[in-house]
Amino acid sequence: MIKKKKVSRKAKKRLQGVRERISPVEIRKDEAVPDEEFPRRLAEPACRDREPEPGKPNESPVEESLPARQKAGCRRIPWADLLAVLSIFAVVFVIYSNTYTVPFVFDDRINITDNPAVQLESISWESLSEAAFESPVPSRPLANLTLALNYYFHKKELPGYHLVNILLHAVNGVLLYFLFAATFRTPALRDSLAGPKTAAFAGALIWLAHPLQVQSVTYIVQRMNSLATLFYLAAMLFYVGGRRAKTGRKRYLFWGGCVLSGVAGFLCKEIVLTLPVFLFLYEFFFFRNLDFSWFKRRSVIGVAAAIIFVALILVAPKIDSILAGYDQRPFTMGQRLLTEPRVVVFHLSQFFYPHPYRFNIFHDFSISSSLLAPPATILAIAALFAMAIAALVVARRHRLLSFSILWYLGNLAIESSVIPLEIIFEHRNYLPTTFLCLLVTFLIFRWLREGKFKRSAPVVILIAAAVLAGLTYYRNRDWRTEEILLLDSLGKAPRVARTQASLGYALMWQWRLDEAMQRFRIALRLDPTPGVRERIWKNIDFIEKMKEYPQGYKHRQ
Repeated sequence: MIKKKKVSRKAKKRLQGVRERISPVEIRKDEAVPDEEFPRRLAEPACRDREPEPGKPNESPVEESLPARQKAGCRRIPWADLLAVLSIFAVVFVIYSNTYTVPFVFDDRINITDNPAVQLESISWESLSEAAFESPVPSRPLANLTLALNYYFHKKELPGYHLVNILLHAVNGVLLYFLFAATFRTPALRDSLAGPKTAAFAGALIWLAHPLQVQSVTYIVQRMNSLATLFYLAAMLFYVGGRRAKTGRKRYLFWGGCVLSGVAGFLCKEIVLTLPVFLFLYEFFFFRNLDFSWFKRRSVIGVAAAIIFVALILVAPKIDSILAGYDQRPFTMGQRLLTEPRVVVFHLSQFFYPHPYRFNIFHDFSISSSLLAPPATILAIAALFAMAIAALVVARRHRLLSFSILWYLGNLAIESSVIPLEIIFEHRNYLPTTFLCLLVTFLIFRWLREGKFKRSAPVVILIAAAVLAGLTYYRNRDWRTEEILLLDSLGKAPRVARTQASLGYALMWQWRLDEAMQRFRIALRLDPTPGVRERIWKNIDFIEKMKEYPQGYKHRQ
């Protein structure tokens, strides 16, 4: 047996002196290192950016023995993160630079210009409470408050409203970048990709630049959607931070932030109800390695039961109003449930093939009356069922692919199920498409870097992002006036009663009364919903009054 060569006290002293004069390296104070090996050990990086094992601190042995000042010097300034954040803000402000004068349209009027509750003249507890809970959508008080504060500072000046929406979109991009980067550092994906931060930035960039997000940013009132998404992503990020925290105190602070973010998101829009489900799935997929025994723990069962109980308390009182809402719709609950799978498949096709002609404010989407009427109904249901089954089957081998599919389908579930909303709106894809973008960039990096074109992945991503940014900028041009937006919509879907009625309303306030009357007549012939029909007749009566007393209404132009 070969005995290890002992290092004398004098040699140890000499080596310790060298250690004190150079930057800290990963060598224990009492470690015996042969002289011939010491130069190689000095060449090793002093600070390692690595994920700590569960329950162990993320410090090298030498860092444990260093004074606080030396530890602080070992931490590198996150230049890559700073550059990513600045790039995200720059890209978003360039892409949406032509939206600052987009007018108030459609539900903007109901929630802002015709809503006295948000038109604050002074800030007080009473006025803020009125803005939050006496607006047309009192279940979204936090979003209502942001609109009220916008009105207080900017009145009806459009740039202030759009600046807030653009900032929210940029902040969402930053949160996505950090969430994606944290996901690549989880035990399930830690060794899955070289350059994970580059892939995380690429995923956030693709999402930010995609024209499918236009409605959530350019349409002012859809701030409710982007603000809810902001708190949703923040809650996810807080949860991951809590899982990686080194001390119990930090862990509980992070998890407290997760709970508060979830509550705040729910006060902006109800889509945040899916958050507890995806926190469980995220833990199960990326931290627990799909270990089903985790579900058997009493704490997990207790938390799951509490979440289900709270969800039932929130949903049960609204069942009657949900069923009553179908009285104002030209479809039944059954027809909506049959139609929505086709809508989801259509949105997926928009994501992968974002041609400008395929985006519209009001789509002409036929209602499914049975599985075979139209035949695309059963095909769409089969496609979504196959996607869900595939996600479960490949979960162990392709973790991110599986989670991204479940994330997309699950986050569309609320607005694509029994709630009597309009059949289709593009802004519903804002949150669901986040992890789809990460999946796409992950696959591009894997395929290209494992093949002959190892360095071409970032170039491909930049080209794709540039194309998407151009399409988004081009789509925003359609929003520059309400009339242009509606004419664009009619060019793509001329048989939508709501579009014709909305154009008539816009023309009416331009005092083009005969053209407005013509649009209202066309809308009536297209068999609108009872609510739209009632508004059309009111507007027709209003036009008659405007013709009879023009001076009395011109001040409202």
